[in-house]
Amino acid sequence: MALFTQAHNRFRSEARRIVETELAPRAAEFEQPSVVRGLFPQFGSWGWLGLSVPSQYGGRGLDFSYDVVLAEELPRCRTMGVALSLAAHAHFVIPYLLTHATEAQRKSLLPDLVKGTKIAGLAATEPTGGTDLVRSVQCTAEDHGDHWVITGEKKFTTNGPIADYVLTLVRTNRHGGTTSFSLVMVPTDTPGLEITTLRTMGMRSSPTGWLRFRGCRVAKSMTIGKENLGFLYLMNGLQRERLIASISAVALADLALTETTARMRSRMIYDGRLADLQAVRHRIAEMAAEIESCRRFVHSVAESYREGRIEGKEICMIKFHVMEKVQSILATCLQLHGGEGYLDDHWLSRVFRDSRVFTIGGGVSEAMKDMVAGYLRL
Repeated sequence: MALFTQAHNRFRSEARRIVETELAPRAAEFEQPSVVRGLFPQFGSWGWLGLSVPSQYGGRGLDFSYDVVLAEELPRCRTMGVALSLAAHAHFVIPYLLTHATEAQRKSLLPDLVKGTKIAGLAATEPTGGTDLVRSVQCTAEDHGDHWVITGEKKFTTNGPIADYVLTLVRTNRHGGTTSFSLVMVPTDTPGLEITTLRTMGMRSSPTGWLRFRGCRVAKSMTIGKENLGFLYLMNGLQRERLIASISAVALADLALTETTARMRSRMIYDGRLADLQAVRHRIAEMAAEIESCRRFVHSVAESYREGRIEGKEICMIKFHVMEKVQSILATCLQLHGGEGYLDDHWLSRVFRDSRVFTIGGGVSEAMKDMVAGYLRL
């Protein structure tokens, strides 16, 4: 079955129109993180926060291909932080609720998250590290009967400064290895929780937080899934995060190449166009081939994901291979734009900064390569 049908293509046209008319003109404005919070009710009104959420929780009940379409259209906003904040809410948190929450939790939490009247983020990484969570997570949740007392820190939490809830990975068993952690949905107005906004190199339209839990009392009813299985849930859920991020990255590279090609056709040098220079023509051709191969790779894995098959090895391959290719393509497009591309307010300069996190967030390239080596039984 094809990844996209005519219905998906109609949705693409609708999403593209909204992105290009409602979001892209405000791209520079979104560099102020506080502005992004106001976008979530709009996302909700467009149905973007619950595309594959069942209708009984306020979603549209559509298949994963619609999520792929939206991930490919959001880069046209020309600031990747907007796509990241939406993904952190709709792909890094909501799927855990759909898969592991109780029916009562889903009915309580999902409607507001789907409408965008409440915002969520995922808090896993800590100041001590993020790649080796089993050893680096020091944030603890002590059992106090009907509630947890959470103490510790989380860092680099996307949406942290604007979130109403943070789905937090906490250590609930000091001796269980990978079965030592639980996921707890922590309201950000919980007494004792302090959130600081981090200023990052890129993704400035996506607020990033440093969370400090100082004896925060959270009801055990906010535990998502079974106690001590949170790490296992997270490892499975991260595959969706990596896939969605890579899909958006390929679309961004394609947009950058399209606009770079147009500039090469119109920009004059010596007695002809930049597009007439063999060095430029060959580089454009190489980038086009790289983008097409990356797109077919991510589409193939996305189709499997839609059918319920999570191809872990291939997703790890995508996370380092595709992201590294995209970074290289964006650097070349910026180079071909010359001085214009280097201007701080040029959209290509902005997404070039944004893209630096592509090989860091969701699993650094080095870790992804090591995981692929493990799949290959090296």
